[in-house]
Amino acid sequence: MRLVADTDALIKLTRCGAKSRLTAAFNIVIPEAVHREAIVEGLRHRYDDAAVLKRNVDAGRIRVMTEAKPTPEEAALPEGGEREVYRLFKSLAGQRRWLVTDDHRVLQRLLLLGVRGITPGALLVLAVRQGKAATKEARGWLEALRPMVSAAEYESCRMALAAYEGKGD
Repeated sequence: MRLVADTDALIKLTRCGAKSRLTAAFNIVIPEAVHREAIVEGLRHRYDDAAVLKRNVDAGRIRVMTEAKPTPEEAALPEGGEREVYRLFKSLAGQRRWLVTDDHRVLQRLLLLGVRGITPGALLVLAVRQGKAATKEARGWLEALRPMVSAAEYESCRMALAAYEGKGD
């Protein structure tokens, strides 16, 4: 399964410690705009997570792809990286994929466009549900993610992970 991630989601998954497991479990791709924002600009500002992400790109664990041509429906999305993430997502048609973002306004617009969007917290639940991560491990990541997400997202993901307690851990 492919995950097309925006900058904020990628950084949050890196900071909470889940990125290594997720890059091993899923095929993570980013458009050039996310690479520029998360890695190039991040390195210029000396952000630690930018160096981690660069190592992952260099090692092929995160793949940078050129997004497709603009589409008329993308006008519903904010200009910039979100549109490039959407273009890349649409160019992967026919493949099992999720668009990973923590921007709830973008998620609402994606829903109207028929796009499968998922938040970083919900991605942790998906990893457990698909057997790609242990529940205890995902709970640790969720706790680290807690200061970076809304209380509603944290609580709903915590409750979803609780449903998997004792199942294969």
